[in-house]
Amino acid sequence: MKRCRICDELKILDKGFHVDRKSKDGRHGACKICRCLAEQERAAKKENSSSPTENNELMPALVPVSMTYLDEMEKQTVNARELHTFLGVGKDFSTWIRNKLLPEYFLSNRDFIVIHNPESCSPKMGSKTHGGHNKIEYILSLETAKHLAMLQNNEKGHEVREYFIRCK
Repeated sequence: MKRCRICDELKILDKGFHVDRKSKDGRHGACKICRCLAEQERAAKKENSSSPTENNELMPALVPVSMTYLDEMEKQTVNARELHTFLGVGKDFSTWIRNKLLPEYFLSNRDFIVIHNPESCSPKMGSKTHGGHNKIEYILSLETAKHLAMLQNNEKGHEVREYFIRCK
């Protein structure tokens, strides 16, 4: 067990912490949830500092891109929930993501990571004071996000795929 330096919760060392070669015990002081949230905040700040494209125009942020460790390397990543919202998919998020991230094509911790986030419980329909369920977040590599955008086969999918190509 180790205590997260951000949320101050005790978590199992192997399941809740990122690998880090720099620290003495090989782990970050923050759990995966806190690290991913911090990385997304850093990416949003970097994005707001306006990075020009080749045409010296400002590139509009369609879906925020951040840096996250996948497969022991820092890679550009996208929150799957935000991609789903931008694409305007007709299905609910959980059904859509389970149907798209098939194990034959995408590997966990290489193409995406799953974050079980009990802190962000959303109440169930019809319940005003009790209940709720744990929100599961999916962080996708930029390559996986491009692939899912292409599979959507609509104008928004094409637009965000071109955006991801320019981000790289």
